[in-house]
Amino acid sequence: MGFETVYTAIFDYLEATIKALPSINQVIYKTEGRGVIRKLPCVFINPGDWAMEPADTMKVASIDTYALDIRGQLVIIIRESDPDNWLEEILTPISDIVDAIFADQTLGGTCGKAWPNRGGPGDIKFNNILYYGGSIDIRTISEYIP
Repeated sequence: MGFETVYTAIFDYLEATIKALPSINQVIYKTEGRGVIRKLPCVFINPGDWAMEPADTMKVASIDTYALDIRGQLVIIIRESDPDNWLEEILTPISDIVDAIFADQTLGGTCGKAWPNRGGPGDIKFNNILYYGGSIDIRTISEYIP
C-alpha cells in the first residue's frame, strides 16, 4: 500500500465517522466545496503534517519499517450567534467527535492508534463571518512499510 493510500485512508475514515454522528449536519473534506457551509453544525477536516523515522533507530542499516506519525485538525463550526449554554451547545458536538475517535482508536484499521491530542471551544472566523465552535487536533501513529 502506497503512502498516499495510507495517508488519505485516515481522513476518509474520519469523514465517514463524523458524518454518521447525529450532532453534525455537514462534513467538508475533499468532496465538497471547501468554501461553502450549507448546514450547521459543520466540520472541516484539514489533513496535516506527517513525520516518519526508522522504527528501530539502533539498527538503521537493516531497517525496513518506519514509525509514521500523521496529524490533522478538525474545525467544528456550530452556530453563528453566541450560544446561551456553551456546555450544551458547543461542547456536545465536540465531545461526540472525541468519543467517536476513542471508540475506535485504529480508525477502522487505518492506523495503529489515533487520539485527539488537543482542542477546545472558541470563536472561528470564516468568510468574514464570526462563528462559535471549536477545534480538535488529531494525532495518529502506525507502522509503515514502503
